[in-house]
Amino acid sequence: MTEDEGLAQLSMRHDDRNVSLESLLLVSSQEVVTAARKWHDAVFALRRFARNEGDFRTRDFSKLYTEAGEKRRLFYYAARKDLDVPGKLSTLSTEEISTTEE
Repeated sequence: MTEDEGLAQLSMRHDDRNVSLESLLLVSSQEVVTAARKWHDAVFALRRFARNEGDFRTRDFSKLYTEAGEKRRLFYYAARKDLDVPGKLSTLSTEEISTTEE
């Protein structure tokens, strides 16, 4: 995938995420909305890194990625609690992140 193709995909996913976030804002508790906004902000930081905006390229990608993963986990925890979903939340491992082209 070329950089231009990747950025086009990123824009489409950003639009999809915005639509989902707006729907969530209509029906969720304040705890879920707060967690969703924090996850959204963390993903937006990754987007800014990918687009080389501002000083985001000087930031550590692994830290941005890990933070987005943690915000995702907290969102799912809040959403499951809000929906009264039993059981433990499984998590994705962020231990092996490659920040270089392979």
